[in-house]
Amino acid sequence: MRKCNSVASRIARVVVHPDYRADGIGVCHQNCYRVDSREKSPEDEVKKHLVETIAQMVRYNPFFEKAGFYYMWDTASGRPVLYYPLTKEAEHHIKTFS
Repeated sequence: MRKCNSVASRIARVVVHPDYRADGIGVCHQNCYRVDSREKSPEDEVKKHLVETIAQMVRYNPFFEKAGFYYMWDTASGRPVLYYPLTKEAEHHIKTFS
């Protein structure tokens, strides 16, 4: 089994049908994912401090920011990069950076 030594957890893809976005399903999904990310899985070598996502859709529906994510920068292709701190240390670094 491959061990993971990254302090960040990544949300690779989130798709919420437009009919359900107003119901807060995107924010609910992020809340569930963050709770799950706080738990150390067997393949983790270190505790997670951040949740990262890169998603073009947040330009049109900022549900990640409504869930507490911080916008950090854009990738070279123009997609927004957002982070959510899981620890006080990560929150301090994010606020210092932004």
